[in-house]
Amino acid sequence: MLSRRRHTPDFDAMTRQKAAAIHLGISFLVVGTIACLIYFLWFPYDLIRIAGMDRLILTMLMVDIVAGPLLTLIVFKAHDMRLTRRDLTVIGFCQAAFMGYALHTAWISRPVFLVWSVDQMHLLYANDLEADALAKGQRDETRTLSWTGPRLFAVNLPKEHAARAKIFVDLLKQQTSLERLPQYYDAYALQKDKLLRASAPATEDSLPVWMPKDGLRDALTDIDRPAKDLRLVAINSSRAASMLLIDAKTAMPIATLSPPPAESDVEGGQPH
Repeated sequence: MLSRRRHTPDFDAMTRQKAAAIHLGISFLVVGTIACLIYFLWFPYDLIRIAGMDRLILTMLMVDIVAGPLLTLIVFKAHDMRLTRRDLTVIGFCQAAFMGYALHTAWISRPVFLVWSVDQMHLLYANDLEADALAKGQRDETRTLSWTGPRLFAVNLPKEHAARAKIFVDLLKQQTSLERLPQYYDAYALQKDKLLRASAPATEDSLPVWMPKDGLRDALTDIDRPAKDLRLVAINSSRAASMLLIDAKTAMPIATLSPPPAESDVEGGQPH
């Protein structure tokens, strides 16, 4: 009687549901932990809004939290545990392989420097910097790539006109830009006055025409600080451009505004 009950459809369905629920819990714990580390450790100041990493995290969630448990629900067979173990092993291997690929992608494109250069901030990723340029850094923290989020610096050029002219000639020859050359990085705090002079009031009138106005309103609501205590500067990366709120006294970054959709029209040289 008990043996026949173990093979009834209702019992089999309940067992599959339990197995899928356990798989869901494990997947959610693993992916959730990784996503939180990426979000909070690598992307302070809401920098993830211009990094495109949110799409990678969403893909991880869809594959590992949705697809894995769903496949477990489909393949689980209480009456044939040998076959079930084999199928679950294959599913687990595929999930681990995808997770490894996603983590590798995140690692090689992680943010390593947040640099003020000329008139805007630049978020640089690990694969933005050449090894030769990195080796010329003037201090240890500019010669290595950060593991725990972007290091904050400001470009500082020599005051002599001839020295500056030579630097810009070299930039043309190397086909690169100042923010990608750690040899010119200086302490961010020492350039505070320059940053604040180049900044604009944290008002909608200060936003470029390609920026959505509600991005500023949303950011001010999220951080719960008055606009008069903040300033706006442009921020750019190889993936997107936006505006960054900084403290009006210290010039420290506070929050990144949501950029326009990728399909937006170009205005003022900004990317689609």
